[in-house]
Amino acid sequence: MKSLKTKFFFIFLFLLTFSQLIAHDVVINEMMSSNGNTIADEDGDFEDWIELYNKGSETVNLKGFSISDKSSEPQRWIFPDVEIEPGGFLLIFASGKDRKSGQYLHTNFKISSEGEPLLFSDNENNLIDEFPPVILQRDHSFGRKTDGGSVILFFEGASPGASNNFTPLLNSLTYNVHISHEAGFYGDSITVDLSAQEGVEIFYTLDGSVPDINSFKYEQPLVFDNRENDPTILSLIPTGYKWKQPAGSINKINVLKTAAFKNGRPVSPVETRTYIISPDLEDRYTFPVISISTDKRHFFDYNEGIYIQGVHFDGDRNSGNFSKRGKHWEKPAYMEYFDNAGELALAQDIGVRIHGSGSRKNPQKSLRLYARSFYGESRFNYPFFPDKPDLQNFKRLILSASVSSPRDQTLFRDELTHHLIRGLDLDYQAFIPVVVFINGEYWGIHNLKERQDRYYLENNHNIDPDNIDLLEGHHEVKEGSFTNYESLINYLENNDMSKDEHYQHILNLVEIDNFIDYHIIQLFFANWDWPHNNIAYWRPRTEDGKWRWLFFDCDACMLPRLYRSNSLEFFLNPENLKNQDRSWAYYNLHFLLKNDNFRVAFYNRMIYHADNTFSPEKVVEAIQHFRELYYPEIHEQVNRWNSPLNISEWEKYLSDLESFALLRPAQFKQDIQKFFGSPFTVYPNPSSGDFYVKTLLNSTKPKSYRLFNLSGILLSEVVVENPSSSEADHLNFQGLLPGVYFLQIQFNNQLFQEKIVIQ
Repeated sequence: MKSLKTKFFFIFLFLLTFSQLIAHDVVINEMMSSNGNTIADEDGDFEDWIELYNKGSETVNLKGFSISDKSSEPQRWIFPDVEIEPGGFLLIFASGKDRKSGQYLHTNFKISSEGEPLLFSDNENNLIDEFPPVILQRDHSFGRKTDGGSVILFFEGASPGASNNFTPLLNSLTYNVHISHEAGFYGDSITVDLSAQEGVEIFYTLDGSVPDINSFKYEQPLVFDNRENDPTILSLIPTGYKWKQPAGSINKINVLKTAAFKNGRPVSPVETRTYIISPDLEDRYTFPVISISTDKRHFFDYNEGIYIQGVHFDGDRNSGNFSKRGKHWEKPAYMEYFDNAGELALAQDIGVRIHGSGSRKNPQKSLRLYARSFYGESRFNYPFFPDKPDLQNFKRLILSASVSSPRDQTLFRDELTHHLIRGLDLDYQAFIPVVVFINGEYWGIHNLKERQDRYYLENNHNIDPDNIDLLEGHHEVKEGSFTNYESLINYLENNDMSKDEHYQHILNLVEIDNFIDYHIIQLFFANWDWPHNNIAYWRPRTEDGKWRWLFFDCDACMLPRLYRSNSLEFFLNPENLKNQDRSWAYYNLHFLLKNDNFRVAFYNRMIYHADNTFSPEKVVEAIQHFRELYYPEIHEQVNRWNSPLNISEWEKYLSDLESFALLRPAQFKQDIQKFFGSPFTVYPNPSSGDFYVKTLLNSTKPKSYRLFNLSGILLSEVVVENPSSSEADHLNFQGLLPGVYFLQIQFNNQLFQEKIVIQ
C-alpha cells in the first residue's frame, strides 16, 4: 500500500509540474489600446483587446489564470473555465464590461492609450508574460513579430484572433534624436542642442520619466547647471520605518530624457543623458556614480511604488509595498554607470526590484538590478570588480544600502568580511562602493556587488546554470532538486562517521575544504543570523559534482558584544539538535566531527585562521583601509539619511569593529580549547620518566615544555625549536622521584597544562 501511495504521489507531482510547464506556453501575443474600427465586440462596440496564443503542443485550461494592467493587483481579472488549443488564439476585450461567458470574454478594466503594462499570470499568481506600457495610434497594435516569438514591436494594422506572421510592421522607431553633449561630469554649465530628422517633434523630460506628447516640447537649446540649490522632491518622501527628513540640502544632478514624435506617436528610441555639473569636479565624488532614472510612480506611487509603505502597509513596520517580491514588482528603469575617472562606462535599460529581507523596512533600501533582453541588453557588460577582473558580464547585480539595522552603521560590515576571505576557496561576493542618484537626487552610498544565483555560479565556476542543484535555508530548492542533498543527509544519519570508509564516501560528495572554511569563518565572525538563516549550498549536476556553500549576508557579524560569544558551544552543542525548528542547520558538522581525520583538519584550520586570516593586525589594517576609503563620502550620506546619525557615531561603530578584531582571536582560541580540550596527548602516562608528546596541531613552530612539582617549583625546562609536524616530542625526566607533576606547554602564545605521573 505504501509503495502504491508513493507511486500516486509521484504521478501527481509529475502531472502538477507538467501542467505548470505547459501553462507557460501561453503568452500575450498582441494587444490594441485604441480600437477605432478594427474589430467590434458582440455589442457592436470597438473596445480595447488582448490576444493570447498557445505556442505549445498541449491544450491549456486557463481557469484561475489572471490578466491585469496593474503590477500592484496582478489578479485584477481572473479567467473562467476556458481552454486554448495548441497553436490557438484567444481574444479578450479589455472593455471594463467584466463578462466571463458569451461570445467574447471581457475584462473589468480598459487599457490606457497612453500606455499601461499588461501582466499575465498563472493560477498560482506566477507571472508568465508581460507587455510594457506603450503609446499606440488609433487601430495600430503592439505584439510579437511572429506568433509566440521573442521580438515585440508595433504593427501598422492588426490581426485579432489570428496569426501575426503576415501583419504589416510599423516602422515606428526609424528616427533618432541627436544630443550635442554626452553624459558625464562637467565643471561648468552646458548648453545642449537636440535635433532630429524633418517632420518630427522632439519632447523631453527632466524628472526621469519617459517623454510623451504631454512632456516639454523642445523649442530652443537647453541650459544645464549645478542643481545643488534646486528644490528637493523625492528625498522628502517617507520611505520606511524611522525615516527622517534630510538634515540639509542634498546634491542633485541633471537627467535628460528625450524622444521624437510624429502625429502624436513615438518614432524614435528614448535617449537618456545624465549631466553631473559641479565646480569642484575633481573632488566631488571618490566613488563611481550610478544614475538610475525611472518614472516616479514606479518607486513612489501609493499603489505601485516599490520604495514606500503605500497601499500594502498594515501597521506592521515590515509591511508595505517594499515587502512585495517577484516579477510583478520589478520596475523598468535606466542605469548609467560613471567610473572613477568620471567616464560613462555603461548605460542601458534595466529592471529594478527591492532586495533583502528585514532591511526592506529601512528608509534607505537595497536594490536588485536585472539585465534582460526584454529591456534591451541581456547582460551588464562591464568588469566592475577589481577582485575578479575576468568577470566582465553579469545578469543581476545588487546595490546594497549596507545599513542593515541600528546595530550597524558602518556601511561596510558585510563587505569587510568578504574582503577578508578573498584568498580562500569560498564563494564570496565581489563589490565596489558607489554613490547612487535616483531621478537626479542624491540617494547615498551603496555597495554594488554580485548577486549570488545560478548566473553567479555560471560566472564564477564556468558551469551550465541550467544544470545545478541550488538550495537555500531548510532545503528550499531554488534550482534543480533536493534528491542528492537528501542522500547526503541520509548517509550521515545512517552511517558511523567515525569509520574512515564512511568519511571517505562523504569526501566524494562534499568539497570538504570549502565546507571547513565556510563553517569556521561563520563561527569566527559570530554570525548570529546563521545557520538557521542566510545559508545556501549548491553542486553542479554532474557525476562527480560536490556540494559547496555560498558566503553571503554577514551584516550580523563582528558585533562588539559578540567577541566573547562561544559560537562553538552554541553551534556544536548536541542540545541544539533537540531544537526541531533549527536542528537541520547543525546536522552536517555534528556528524562529521565524529571522524578523527575531519576533527583534526577542522581543529588545525580554526587555529590557522585565528592566527593568520583573522590576526588582529590584518583585520585592523583592513578596517583602517575601509575607513579611509569611505570617509570622503560619509558626510553627504549622513546629511541625506541620518544614518549614521553623525560622523562621531560612525567612528564609534568603526572603533567597535576594531575592538572585535583585537579581542576575538584570543577568545576564539580559548573557546576551541574549551570545546575540543588540549591538542596535546602525553604518553605513556604514568611512566618511569620517559614521555612523548603528540599534538593535533599541524605546525612546526617552537614549543616550550616546563615541569613543575605540586608546590609549583620549576624542575625542568625543554625547548623544541624545530619540531616535526608528524612526530612526537620526546621528554626525558628520568631521575625524578615518583609522584604527580604538572607539565606546562607553551605554544604560539598559548599555555596548556597536562598532569603526568612518574612511577
